[in-house]
Amino acid sequence: MSKPEEWEEEYRRRFELVKQREAAKQQPAAAPPAAATRDDDRPAGGAALNGPPAQQRWASTIRAARLKQIQSREIQSWIVTAWTAAKDWIDTRDLAVPMFLRRVEAE
Repeated sequence: MSKPEEWEEEYRRRFELVKQREAAKQQPAAAPPAAATRDDDRPAGGAALNGPPAQQRWASTIRAARLKQIQSREIQSWIVTAWTAAKDWIDTRDLAVPMFLRRVEAE
């Protein structure tokens, strides 16, 4: 193969790779799994969280774990609607449950 043919072949190969990457970016991201309904009627998903996508994902896992720890359905319902900033959940991730509940009840 001559140099111009090799160059053109390499150019076409790289161009196809770029097209594939761009097509993958354009496809809609997989929808997050729907919030599971639980048998005890606790709020499953709650309001959407505000913040950067990475913080939203992290905070949603923290929120789900916290909601399992909170016994009061009234507090669960309130906190799911009132605490919509992902930062709030991330900032309180290391608090023990009693400390977390005191903070929430104060609000």
